Amino acid sequence: NISLQNCSFQGNSASGSGQGGAIFIYHSNWNITLQNCSFQNNFVGESEGGALVVYPGNQDISLQNCLFKANNASGKGGAVFLNNVGEQLN
Repeated sequence: NISLQNCSFQGNSASGSGQGGAIFIYHSNWNITLQNCSFQNNFVGESEGGALVVYPGNQDISLQNCLFKANNASGKGGAVFLNNVGEQLN
């Protein structure tokens, strides 16, 4: 299990074809909770998910009371990109 609380992700980027300016989750088996986290001014230049990218796996992901502000991606998901994921966002 991974739990991040009261975190700030600011001014992060992924270069080239990288995804998820702040966090990239790829086919994980972890249960992930992000609570009271702030994602601001994160950027992806050539792909998806300015702040957060999640690809399907066996994970449960929960975003609780998180702020997404001024994130940018040249592709899909300026803030969050969920690729074929059936997660519930709170």
